[in-house]
Amino acid sequence: MEPAEYRIVGLTLMGRKGGNCREENQDAMVERLLELGKTWGALREYHILAVADGVTRCPNGGGVARYLVERHLANDRIEEVGGGVEESIVAYLRGVNDQFYEEFAHQPAMLESACTLSMGVLEGSRVHCFWVGDSPVYHARREGSGYVCRQLTQPDVYGRLLVDGFGAHAPFEVKHSKADVRVGDLVVVATDGVSDSVEEFDRMLKQHGTVSGLLAGLESEIRSREYYDDATLWVAERIA
Repeated sequence: MEPAEYRIVGLTLMGRKGGNCREENQDAMVERLLELGKTWGALREYHILAVADGVTRCPNGGGVARYLVERHLANDRIEEVGGGVEESIVAYLRGVNDQFYEEFAHQPAMLESACTLSMGVLEGSRVHCFWVGDSPVYHARREGSGYVCRQLTQPDVYGRLLVDGFGAHAPFEVKHSKADVRVGDLVVVATDGVSDSVEEFDRMLKQHGTVSGLLAGLESEIRSREYYDDATLWVAERIA
């Protein structure tokens, strides 16, 4: 695997949701380094970028997002399973899911709450994506003076209904995909409060240009709305 360097920046905004919605940011985010591969014969460094979006209309979606990301994913040891990072991370996440139901067996407010989870795991010139729910992971490649954007995840929705996630007795079927990352490419891991679709995010990239311009423009655009959801994202730009 060729060496690669990334510039990583993040942003999170608490939404203005109106109604009787709780006044808190129900998103959670984490960035961490992970070493895996000792039992596979080649120790490698992986860079995890993850976001979770607490489902608003449940008793404690933000608490579930923080439990999954800040309590576990930010700190836990991830054991090596099978022959690669995909098997290891999926097995780890399933274990956290089982622990959640055991730990909160007598706390119905937590058991009835849920969040999404999306992760980009950078391994040199490759990104592994893992997700459950509808928080997108985008890949953007330079074309001329702008970018062409595609979505690396398929949202777990039926119409506008979320059909999978972490918590609320959801199936929790972790999906994964991967893509090559060239110098100049962007990997974006976001909650759905950032954009409604890959086309909307592509427009933002074209309009705001650079990574710093994107973050500033995105924040300004979101805050100009009368009502908006919590919005959280990581942007990793491959620089070498």
